[in-house]
Formats: sequence, structure tokens, C-alpha cells
Amino acid sequence: MERAPRRTTGRGALHHRYEAAQTLEASSRQITAKRIELQHAMVADFDERGEQTREATLLFSRFA
Repeated sequence: MERAPRRTTGRGALHHRYEAAQTLEASSRQITAKRIELQHAMVADFDERGEQTREATLLFSRFA
């Protein structure tokens, strides 16, 4: 009985899929980190705008 030759392309395809998955996971982590960074920046911006609005309201009430 003759054995079928071993296929090496399956291993290469599997390795390629593994590398692609690693890249996607890394991209996902980078996107998540950037999203968190932007959320922190947005909260800081909202806080600053709120403070400026309070100051403007106080000044307006003094001079009105």
C-alpha cells in the first residue's frame, strides 16, 4: 500500500492564518487603547469647557 505524499501547504496556510490572527489581535488592542485615550481626552475637554462655562456665567452674573 502506497502512502499519499505529505502536504506541506497545509502547515503554511495554518501559519499564515495564525499570523493574520496575531495581526488582527494586535490591531484590536491598539484600537482599544486609542479609544480609551480619546475617551480620557474627551472627558478632560468636557471638564475644561464646563469650568470655562461656569466662569463665564459667574462673570456675566456680576456684570449684568
